[in-house]
Amino acid sequence: MLTHPYSFKGRLSRSQYVVNTIILCLICLLVNAMFEEYAIGSTIINPVTWALASLSLISLSVRRSKDLGLSPLWLLMPIYPLLLLVSPGEECENRFGPVPSSLTVASNGIGDVVDYDTIDCDGDGAD
Repeated sequence: MLTHPYSFKGRLSRSQYVVNTIILCLICLLVNAMFEEYAIGSTIINPVTWALASLSLISLSVRRSKDLGLSPLWLLMPIYPLLLLVSPGEECENRFGPVPSSLTVASNGIGDVVDYDTIDCDGDGAD
């Protein structure tokens, strides 16, 4: 699922953001556990792993921010990552790109399936 973990282009849906974040955390914990007993692990491998994972998490957060239609500069606000987890993305194409592929058909959280391909993004009344 970790597609383009270091790309800052495009948008990322909420589900993709959550899954990618969990995968990165699990990878870091696994690497940390594997090399915990070795001196090279604590001095070289673990810091490099955490640095790469941090860069990837920043990339994911920037793309998720773009899905909300907001500037990535909002990431400087401490509580903003929580907003990334709970806020739905914009339903239509925005200035950052098209709707992420996982949002074409999705649940709206109350059991109804929403087909985002049928939403009128132009406001002209036609699909």
